[in-house]
Amino acid sequence: MVSTDATAAERELTLTPEQALQLAIERHRAGELDDAETLYRVLLERWPDHADVLNHMGVMQHLLGNCHIELDGDRAYVETYIWTFLRVERDGRSWDTFTGGRLNDKFERRNGEWKIAHRRTVFDWNRDTPASEGWCLGYIDTRSAGVLRGRKDTSDPTYERF
Repeated sequence: MVSTDATAAERELTLTPEQALQLAIERHRAGELDDAETLYRVLLERWPDHADVLNHMGVMQHLLGNCHIELDGDRAYVETYIWTFLRVERDGRSWDTFTGGRLNDKFERRNGEWKIAHRRTVFDWNRDTPASEGWCLGYIDTRSAGVLRGRKDTSDPTYERF
């Protein structure tokens, strides 16, 4: 997990973009999805125009689904379904990887606040396929007026006030 202590933070500030990207990829492969996402966001913030960072970042999304919670006094056992998508480069080719699984969390209430005490990731399925972006086999024309595309900066439609 990404540490918030000063020593670890200072060490991570000294990483080159290539080292930080490799660390993010390692965390992602290890199932440490929150850490990987944090590292990817930091990469984009610190080096928004770095060619390798942009090339390797591609497209990524994590979705949280149904959540089951069992309360047990000051503990709660939580299972949340997850679905991830990531476009990566491997051996000079773009790949789309889809993974489904679950987060198993143990929460504890301490001083009136609920916090995650332990998390494990359970991988249920995966599909890797060569990247293909046909926009629903051509049914969506991304050049049409009114079709909004997401961006990884403040020009994303989320920042517009309409």
